[in-house]
Amino acid sequence: MIEGRNRQILFSLRRYFTFFVVMSFVVTCCMLTFLSLMTRSMQLELTKEQIHGAAVLTFGNVMLLTLIFTIVDGLRRKFMVERPVRRIISVAEKIMKGNLSVRIQPIHSIDSYDGFDIIIGYINRMAEELSGIETPAPILLPTSPTS
Repeated sequence: MIEGRNRQILFSLRRYFTFFVVMSFVVTCCMLTFLSLMTRSMQLELTKEQIHGAAVLTFGNVMLLTLIFTIVDGLRRKFMVERPVRRIISVAEKIMKGNLSVRIQPIHSIDSYDGFDIIIGYINRMAEELSGIETPAPILLPTSPTS
């Protein structure tokens, strides 16, 4: 259990770091383009201190925005991916244990019919077909004692 939690934390940190690097690159490119256009069109001279101050402020903003978007993405994944997957796994485990009467209710997320609903439909149909071909357990007749 602890190993799974540690793996999840490492995955979240890796996702945050990757997103941070991509966001930093994009914002840096945009900022350099903006500064280049501003200095050329307005014939401005930027000092090292001004550029350093803008870079520090931009870095802080990128960190904050990346953290916010990572949290929003994590919540989105939790509600739109992990919950449906857990429901599907739970019913699949019950079917594997022999309970062929269980069914999964369709999810109908933001899309009217998404991939999870297709998987759910297949699992429900599979359980229905399996329950139709289920054979009764053989009746064991008592044996006569041989002494």
